[in-house]
Amino acid sequence: IVAYPDNLAGNWAEGCGCNNADRLKIDDIGFTLALLDTLKARFSIDAKRVFAVGYSQGALFAQRLACELSEHFAAVACVAATMSVPLSQNCAPQQPVAMLMIHGMNDPIFPWQGKQQGILSVLSANAVLQLWAQKNACAGEPIKKSRAVTYGVGLTHWAYTDCSSGTEVHLYGMQGVGHTWPAGAINASRMIADFFAEQPKK
Repeated sequence: IVAYPDNLAGNWAEGCGCNNADRLKIDDIGFTLALLDTLKARFSIDAKRVFAVGYSQGALFAQRLACELSEHFAAVACVAATMSVPLSQNCAPQQPVAMLMIHGMNDPIFPWQGKQQGILSVLSANAVLQLWAQKNACAGEPIKKSRAVTYGVGLTHWAYTDCSSGTEVHLYGMQGVGHTWPAGAINASRMIADFFAEQPKK
């Protein structure tokens, strides 16, 4: 069962205090909870297999869901965005939540190395990887693997696989790729589906 929620103000209340949704105090967290309740009432939902996915600004909001609704989501996947600095300072998940991030290293919108721009500041991809490793009490250093995918495109994968409650934290960096949802030789949809299949809430 897949639900495609739409935001109310042209963007999600991602917790940065920097956009219309935040300034208007739109309760997108409450909306998400109401949506979950509606789906559970209408369908047979396995509470251990509820996941969230976001792309770009939606991925920033998905990070907020992981921070604030960890008890409802087994895992979260974020494509082409990292995390806002304001959200990172208030991120306090009540339970471990598995995290998958897929990000172009040449992304001009949400740079791989992050950006410092006041309330619009975002963390680097590696900083978010470390944040979730800390939140999930992951042990040791991440496993790192790199490979060439096609001409001019490479893939580097960092993975923490020994984390609290069986959760894992993964980051895929795509060399030569910008702000996009990859669907070719690197297929984000398949990667996310495979990750979710292995990450039910313990």
